[in-house]
Amino acid sequence: MTSPLVASCRGNESKLNNAKSYLKALVVDDSASQRSTISAILRNWGYSVRVARDGSEAADMFEAEPAPLVVSDWMMPGLNGTQLCARIRASDALDYVYFILMTSKAEKADIATGLNAGADDYLSKPVDAEELLARVSAGERILSLQRSLSQRHSQVVAAHEKLQRIHAELEDDLRLAARVQSTCIPQPVGTCKDIPIATVFEPCAHVSGDLLGYFELNADEIAMYSIDVSGHGVAAALMSVSLSQAFNPHDRQNNVAFESGPDGYTTILEPHEIAERLNRRHQGDIETNQYFTMAFATINIFNGVVKLCQAGHPNPAIVRNSGQVEFAGEGGPPIGLVPDAQFETTRFQLARGDGLLLYSDGIADCLAPEASGEQAALAELIQTCAQSPLQEFSQAMKQRLALRRKTAFVADDISALYLEFRKQGCAIPRETPGRCGRLGA
Repeated sequence: MTSPLVASCRGNESKLNNAKSYLKALVVDDSASQRSTISAILRNWGYSVRVARDGSEAADMFEAEPAPLVVSDWMMPGLNGTQLCARIRASDALDYVYFILMTSKAEKADIATGLNAGADDYLSKPVDAEELLARVSAGERILSLQRSLSQRHSQVVAAHEKLQRIHAELEDDLRLAARVQSTCIPQPVGTCKDIPIATVFEPCAHVSGDLLGYFELNADEIAMYSIDVSGHGVAAALMSVSLSQAFNPHDRQNNVAFESGPDGYTTILEPHEIAERLNRRHQGDIETNQYFTMAFATINIFNGVVKLCQAGHPNPAIVRNSGQVEFAGEGGPPIGLVPDAQFETTRFQLARGDGLLLYSDGIADCLAPEASGEQAALAELIQTCAQSPLQEFSQAMKQRLALRRKTAFVADDISALYLEFRKQGCAIPRETPGRCGRLGA
């Protein structure tokens, strides 16, 4: 009679060889005749059989070379069958071992004791060959299933390790991308034509879709802008980096704020004209569902006249010298979303000592609506932060926003520019050089 596993491998030499390497059995019995009988039956079915005279010898043999199938007598001198089973279960064997316990005990309590010790099955003595075949065949099915599960587990572990490597590489790439993007963001404190400007920037991930900056327009005016690209992650960050090149202060020829005439004379566009130009450029981004909001302002450093275009961006805040907070702007559509969209330029004036804040909606998202409304809560936040020295403005806003959202998790990018309109030419404390740079001709 042939074991089902061996029969299934006939006619295929490679499978049979694999089966032979798998069909190893250890027979343990203090009776030489029992050892001989059971060994002969198992060898007839294709098993490679080793025999042991008692539990201690079997334990040493198993430690030297584990076997997937163990058929052991229960009652033996020294280490008995249940004790041998317990020792095998406690061993470092990598694969599962199917343990069949042979016994002349017929009481259910005795059988339960053997199974509780770790045995998978039992055989009543004297052993019947047909019953032994049935028990061993059941063991083969379980061992085959265990090997299959083990292989799948190995595949899952290998796939997990591969994903971990990919994830680590992506993390490295994102950290590098974040360092590159940081070169497009001003330092926490800087100046442009002696006008001090604080920058708040806290991305919700490695990279951000928010963009901030300021630069010199001419001898009398500077420009500042706040941009928020739709979405998050790499796609939004790539677009924000691309937009930073459109406001490059060192490349007037490609800076979107300037237009060169046929005579070589360069003119400064109005804020709404800049928005319209960007809107025309980015109509193709509709196919990728990308657009952005923007607040772009020019400030005359002598008389404080501000010209503002608000394109779907939050209303800029004016912090008066008295501490009162006002919100400016007339709204307007986002850029890149509506073809031929119309934008407007709003004008207002800053007095000496006033401040101007451009910010993304990530700041408002951190504020729990108060009874008086979100805008009142935002005004209170801005008013409080504006009382801090300019060098501390960025940190003060980050700390207060963290307290408001009551969690370390940042759901959206946080960014803002705060300009203090002081008397031109006065001494201004600064931590870092200005990033605006003088425009080339």
